[in-house]
Amino acid sequence: LSKFRNATVQAADSNKRYNSVGLAEVSPYSPSIACSDKFIATTAISSGKIAVLPTDISKHTAKGILPTISAHADIACDFSFSPFNPHLLATAGDEVLRGWKIPASGLADNLTSPEFQ
Repeated sequence: LSKFRNATVQAADSNKRYNSVGLAEVSPYSPSIACSDKFIATTAISSGKIAVLPTDISKHTAKGILPTISAHADIACDFSFSPFNPHLLATAGDEVLRGWKIPASGLADNLTSPEFQ
């Protein structure tokens, strides 16, 4: 028996959730979301871009904009956070693997230069 059999889901308060986040269409070829204990990454509206938001909405410094990583020219085939460092995001696409370092304070603006390639 599962200890979670009687668990129920409750919606977060409106001041503790992201609203109006425009996302790309879900692709069967790439993940739609990746999480670390600090950040949430998801495919953004335009191809090859990944939106990165802090898990704690009160730490979201870029109010009114959706800060993105310009990861690849075409669709990002895969992306995942490092299991050892919640600030490192690896992306794959365009036959290239790139590593991105997310500042501890989160993205205040778009990120265009990878940490490594």
